[in-house]
Amino acid sequence: MNKKNKILFIGSLPPPYHGSSVYFENLINHPLIKSEFSVFSLNTSDSRSDLDNLGRFDYMNVKTAVKNLFQFYKICRKQKPDLIYINTPQGIAYIREGLFVLISKLFFKSRIIQHLHGSEFLNFYSKANIFMRYFISISQKKIDYSIVLGEKLKHIFIKWQKSENIISLPNGIQSEVTYKGRNVNNRLPILFFFGNLLKFKGLFLSLEVLEIIKKDYPDIKLNVAGKWGHDWYFNLSQEKVKEEFYRMVDEKNLNSNVNFIGSVYHENKINLLENSDILLYPTYIDGFPLVLLDAMSAGCPIVSAGTVGAIPEVVVDGETGFLINNYIAKNYAEAVIKILKDRKLFYYMSLNARKRFEEKYTLDINIRNIVSIFNGVINNSWNKEVI
Repeated sequence: MNKKNKILFIGSLPPPYHGSSVYFENLINHPLIKSEFSVFSLNTSDSRSDLDNLGRFDYMNVKTAVKNLFQFYKICRKQKPDLIYINTPQGIAYIREGLFVLISKLFFKSRIIQHLHGSEFLNFYSKANIFMRYFISISQKKIDYSIVLGEKLKHIFIKWQKSENIISLPNGIQSEVTYKGRNVNNRLPILFFFGNLLKFKGLFLSLEVLEIIKKDYPDIKLNVAGKWGHDWYFNLSQEKVKEEFYRMVDEKNLNSNVNFIGSVYHENKINLLENSDILLYPTYIDGFPLVLLDAMSAGCPIVSAGTVGAIPEVVVDGETGFLINNYIAKNYAEAVIKILKDRKLFYYMSLNARKRFEEKYTLDINIRNIVSIFNGVINNSWNKEVI
């Protein structure tokens, strides 16, 4: 029996729930990963489940980081992993991951592959002080391979790595919906916004879009699902985001149109996807939002931002939804109204969305590809044609 290669997976597990932590949990627990490799994992989440704590420089996060560094050294010394997989953050938490890289290269011989689940790493680097930029550069140059979520994101690491060592791998999810097609023949399709409830995710813009749509469709509904959090991009506290959301709902007279659901997991998430029809997601910053795949798996057309991260590689404009290349509420509203007016277009996009999900974005497809990447990196035989 062949001896399995050892992989140490480093990343944050939920809670809190966000795209990166959900993916990391699915990755390390997938049967194919466990059958192919000897798996060891290091959970970098702190004991708090609040999104407000992500990436903050506070006592608990520092304490957790120091603890993680000792855990990392102990695991590497004992297990001597062939590959270290790092779920790379895009803020101050990178100090810990950068130290993982430097410690590994100083004391051990493991290959390192990093996986970036966002699109803001280069912006983080450019805004950092000279010492942080130096630290990022020396640690990035020690990394053997990088995985990004789309071809449009490869430029992020080209400053430090060879282009052939930067791999584009789209996300994948295990669909929670039993797809049976959608039926909106005798009713008005329902819109939904699903994600962490933050301004930079397009939450407030979605209300502006809804206000415009309401002029033509007074009974239009928008299901809003997700968890409140601190908006680091617009520097808004959780309370400020919440306060502004309800103020806009009142001022725009949308109380009868907005159905606030809150956090949804498992059965509640399935109910949301089965009882919503069109995803409205005008995000300002994202890498590859998993909500797109949730919507596609349920056969929901998508109206989203066309210039953000890997979104234009996922949503096919005019086929599975519409992409808008600006943040003008009227343009999003017109795209939604076009779908609302034309049932044939709705069903066309719905079927295409589900088909595209099944062909490209299931979790099994993603895991098979990442297993090929891991084996190629470990054996120094990586060939981008395998995925």
